[in-house]
Amino acid sequence: MKTKHNFTVAKFHRADLSFQCYRWAALTCLLLVLAAGVQAAPQFFSGATANKNWDTSTLNWGSATGGPYTAAWANGNDAIFQGTAGAVTNAGVSAHSLTFSVAGYLVASNTLTLNGTLPAVTNTVAAQIDSIIAGTAGFTKYGGATLTLSGANTFSGVLTNNSGANVVGIVVANNNALGAGGAGNETLVVGNGGSSTVGNAIQLNPGVTTPANETLILSALTGRAALVMSSAGTATWGGNILVTNASGSFGGVQVYCSGGGILNINGNIVGTVLQGLLLRGGGSGTNNINGNILLTNSPLFKADTDVVYINTTGNRWTSLTVNQGTLRLGANDALDTSAPLFINQPGAANGCIFDLNGFNQSVSSVSVNGG
Repeated sequence: MKTKHNFTVAKFHRADLSFQCYRWAALTCLLLVLAAGVQAAPQFFSGATANKNWDTSTLNWGSATGGPYTAAWANGNDAIFQGTAGAVTNAGVSAHSLTFSVAGYLVASNTLTLNGTLPAVTNTVAAQIDSIIAGTAGFTKYGGATLTLSGANTFSGVLTNNSGANVVGIVVANNNALGAGGAGNETLVVGNGGSSTVGNAIQLNPGVTTPANETLILSALTGRAALVMSSAGTATWGGNILVTNASGSFGGVQVYCSGGGILNINGNIVGTVLQGLLLRGGGSGTNNINGNILLTNSPLFKADTDVVYINTTGNRWTSLTVNQGTLRLGANDALDTSAPLFINQPGAANGCIFDLNGFNQSVSSVSVNGG
């Protein structure tokens, strides 16, 4: 017995195939455009209205500076806060960027998601975000004023403090204010403004202890970059600190404690900074270096009238100069045993004290100048 099979063969013409390819190409382009999203648009908040809720239904936003403020917020846009500052209640919105042009704004409650390409917060006057900041692209902080982060933030990606010169750009007021830790989630402080006193800084509030996997990068790009603690109480940087600068002309990087405060550095300080790492502070501040200092081709300086404890062994630098205040050991051979030690005494009021504190220390040489 023979079984007969019937097959139907479809025929496609060259023109049909060309049209199909064109249609698929057009559809692909359309999908790519949709995936990229709509470009963020600016929206303006005056703060003058009684209702300061930040949600997607209240008509308290405008499309131009000065209003009228008669539109609802659209998620993913650029928020510009002006007019009369005050506490803004966040209902859980998202934004590409925030700009504060009037001092005293506080964004509070729920989660604020920063999204889009290159999210940013810009403030030329003091501002505070108490909401939990979420997102996956980090953000860059611009503007020559202080931004206080007081929420237990969950965002991932690099947080870049690019605030300018001689300014505390970011105040850390929560243990987790700097977002997720680990590789790819570092906090970068970009030094600007030449060798100004502080440069561009990030400040820890009293009571704050950052996680051990939170890495701080102090980059003296065109000026000093600093980690600061400047009031009574104790704060702790729990992770590593990477130090770097592009040349030897921008004042180095610094760890600064003043105002009777205690700043603990529990991670290692590692890197190359040609003008040196400065451990310094005014008044009765105390820096406790509990991790290793591992500098490559870089000097270490102790400046100002505070007290610095070095509590570990195995530290490395090219030279150590004590210009002011007290340098106190917390272990045998806490200083680099292969590097020279220079002790300067500019005057009785700010005389230098090198305190062995009951420990032993070997160095390659000791030089005492001016006293």
